[in-house]
Amino acid sequence: MSDSLLRAIAVRAADAGLGPGDGEQRLALGGRDVDAHGVNSGLLRCPRCLSRLVSKCGELRELHGADAKLWVPKAPASDAGADVATADDAYDWAEAEHQWWWLVGSMDDVDNLGLSRTVQTPRGALKLAMCCECQYGPIGHQLDDDPRVWLGCSLLHQQDASLADNAQDFPLPQGVDLGMLQRMIESGMATIQFHVTFDEQRLGMCLADASPESGGGVQVVAFTDMGDGSSGPAERSGKIQAGDKLSRINGKSTAGLEYTGVLDMVIEATRPVTITFERRGGSEPADAAQPRVAHDQWKHPSTSASPPS
Repeated sequence: MSDSLLRAIAVRAADAGLGPGDGEQRLALGGRDVDAHGVNSGLLRCPRCLSRLVSKCGELRELHGADAKLWVPKAPASDAGADVATADDAYDWAEAEHQWWWLVGSMDDVDNLGLSRTVQTPRGALKLAMCCECQYGPIGHQLDDDPRVWLGCSLLHQQDASLADNAQDFPLPQGVDLGMLQRMIESGMATIQFHVTFDEQRLGMCLADASPESGGGVQVVAFTDMGDGSSGPAERSGKIQAGDKLSRINGKSTAGLEYTGVLDMVIEATRPVTITFERRGGSEPADAAQPRVAHDQWKHPSTSASPPS
């Protein structure tokens, strides 16, 4: 985010504080509804413009002390009408304490959230989080060298997930060619996400670290049988194929984890477990023959072998 937008945050935060002004619609803030796994069960919206920022992800965390503080930039009075400031010491900082926070795994898990450039605050180097549409914020932060994003519950409106309207929340920009977008997906220039929910403990899929050239992460490399030659739940779903990457387990991000850590998440997750997969466009169709290997009981390996889940 540019310095002009950082200054916009500072100006809006000054005096009036965060949130809609007196003449704007006021929404209930601070909703903390979670599912059985402690993950946000709704939509987190900007209370100023109603943009959907996060959908059904983010762990609820209670913080205290220094960890619970959000540092808000304020433009000094002498800065009024001046050119855009570029130095961090051009801003005054005010602290706001929030007890409850949403911990989002990474920026890959958000819908319409933006981050500032890295700024030096009394807490240290971090990026400020805001709404991309109206620059409402800061509503949280991302600490330096940490992919996770912390969002203050009391700064956001939580809406029931059943009220989601993708067509309204994410309209295509005027003039966008749907055919062109489809061709981008098919060519591998874009990725798609999908969810699969399992009740079974053993899923019957073999995982491994993806190559750095493919963007890293943890991917499915094969299916495993159930010990009697029959296919497992992952293969029977008809949705998963070799090369699909696991991005979230019950709403919790896998960012930064190697395959052993992701396997731990899958195995230890309470059932039913919902896994979010990512697939690069242009890969083979889901109904193509998929590799299957004999099942071996999983154990922590010390090599790069691919144990089944």
